Amino acid sequence: MSVHELTKNKIVDILQKSFSPNSLEVIDDSHAHKGHKEALLQPSAGHFRVIMTSSMFEGQSMIQRHRMVYKALEDLMKHEIHALSLKLDN
Repeated sequence: MSVHELTKNKIVDILQKSFSPNSLEVIDDSHAHKGHKEALLQPSAGHFRVIMTSSMFEGQSMIQRHRMVYKALEDLMKHEIHALSLKLDN
């Protein structure tokens, strides 16, 4: 299992525990960023896309939803996630 697959699994685990999502998809887009300067400097940090629905987002603005997810993933953001794209709905 690659380092990015391990990170993807950690993301799924954290988001499931934090948000009890109705639906969750985490996509590893790291392959599309090979050769980028930042990817060369920190090759273990990946690029990921999260598509998630959760009742916890009800009444929250897009910015609030993003902040909630970034807070939940804050430890991974330090070294394991280089870029994160979010599509969050309730």
